[in-house]
Amino acid sequence: MERFDNIPSIIPSMDVDLDDMIRIVDDVKNLKKEIGGLKIGSLLIWKHGLDKVTREIKAFCDFPIILDVQKAGTDIPSIVEEQVRLVADAGIDAFVASPFGGGSETLKSFIRTSYECDITPIIVLEMTHPVANAFLKEDAGKKS
Repeated sequence: MERFDNIPSIIPSMDVDLDDMIRIVDDVKNLKKEIGGLKIGSLLIWKHGLDKVTREIKAFCDFPIILDVQKAGTDIPSIVEEQVRLVADAGIDAFVASPFGGGSETLKSFIRTSYECDITPIIVLEMTHPVANAFLKEDAGKKS
């Protein structure tokens, strides 16, 4: 999607409290060539709400907002579709999730609904931290 045409670029992670997030966004708002988007995570939105966090960011800048809730999207297709629509309604530009809980239909629903809502879907295939594959197939990220 055209909103992510600033690649390669820096994507600051807003895994901080709300006041620090606002300060960081204000500090980087004029770095249009360097910043490709701002990533917000689950702790920030659980504490303050998705709408409030996105409103605060959009008050300072127009960078794309990437919602990184990697464990989202692991439900049945109709619930995942609703998750995507709620994210779109909040003004999110890209959605990071692991839509595998309901099998291939969940993955298809996540991607299709993301495109319908003009959101860039970003799918987590594997994690790299120790014991990340404790419950996953070791070669899940490899093409078969």
